[in-house]
Amino acid sequence: MLLTFVTYMGSSIYTPGQEYIQEEFHVGHVVTTLNLSLYVLGYGLGPIIFSPLSEIARYGRLNLYMITLSLFMIFQVGCATVHSIGGLIVMRFISGILCSPSLATGGGTVTDIISPEMVPLVLGIWSAGVFSAPVFAPLLGAAMVDAKNWRFIFWLLM
Repeated sequence: MLLTFVTYMGSSIYTPGQEYIQEEFHVGHVVTTLNLSLYVLGYGLGPIIFSPLSEIARYGRLNLYMITLSLFMIFQVGCATVHSIGGLIVMRFISGILCSPSLATGGGTVTDIISPEMVPLVLGIWSAGVFSAPVFAPLLGAAMVDAKNWRFIFWLLM
């Protein structure tokens, strides 16, 4: 649930820092909104690659989660330290792709590791991360932007 919460949070946590990104990189609203859109596009396209890989016994879901989460964290460091809007756009898109396994196969993982009689309850708890992340993310992002600056949004995601 926490992994799913963080990956869903990655889309909307970005919005409180948009104005500051516009100012720093001297770009318009449409370009900064592209960062949000490409992150969501990335986690929409990622399952095309990672869902079939998760069903191959040699790779499995755990290995896939570990590798993609590690790379996701590295790309968050890149987003926090980037000095060009193009770099931020590319890293946000790749971050979206890398966070997609928890979104696409999270429910399958729950059913794999939980006893059948507990699946509805645990799946409900897992889905709480899906529904609550877009609500809490802008609040956390605004707190980060207010306390420090927009770059701390990505440090929090990492």
